Amino acid sequence: MKLPTFTRDELTEFLTNGIPMPKSAIMDENTIDFYFGELEAFINSAENEYWARITSYLEITISVNEDDFLILRFVDNNVCYFLINTRPDILDTLTANEAEDVLAMVYGVIVFNDKWVEVNELVEEFTKELANSFEYNATKAKIKMDPHITKKLNKMI
Repeated sequence: MKLPTFTRDELTEFLTNGIPMPKSAIMDENTIDFYFGELEAFINSAENEYWARITSYLEITISVNEDDFLILRFVDNNVCYFLINTRPDILDTLTANEAEDVLAMVYGVIVFNDKWVEVNELVEEFTKELANSFEYNATKAKIKMDPHITKKLNKMI
C-alpha cells in the first residue's frame, strides 16, 4: 500500500479539525465504539513505539516511550487530535521527533480508515452473495415443494 501525500494545508486541516471517519463507521453508537476499539488494536499491533489505550468513551490516549502524548477523540464525525499538555509551552517547544510522532498518528488513522473501508466493502460483497445464495436456495426449495409451480413450468416447456 502506497501512502498518500498531503500538502501542508491538508495536514494542517487534519490536525485542526480531525480526520473524517468513514461513513460506515458512524452509522450508530455501537459502530463508532467498535471503530475506536479496532483503531486501538490497530495502533497496538503495528510495529511502532506507540501504545494506545481507551481512556474514555470514544477516546484513545497514545503513549510514546511510556509517556502519554496524544489523545484521539471522536468529535463531529472526525477523529480529532489533542496534545497532552505535559509542559506549559508544548506547542512552542515541540521537538522534531514529537512532530513526527503526531504526523505518524495522522497517517496511521488515514491508513486505518482505508483498511476499514476495504474490509467493509468485502463484507458488503460477501453479504450480498450470501443473501443471493439463500434466496436462490429458498426459491429452489419452493419450486420443489409447490406442485402448482412445477405444473406451470411443465406447461411452458
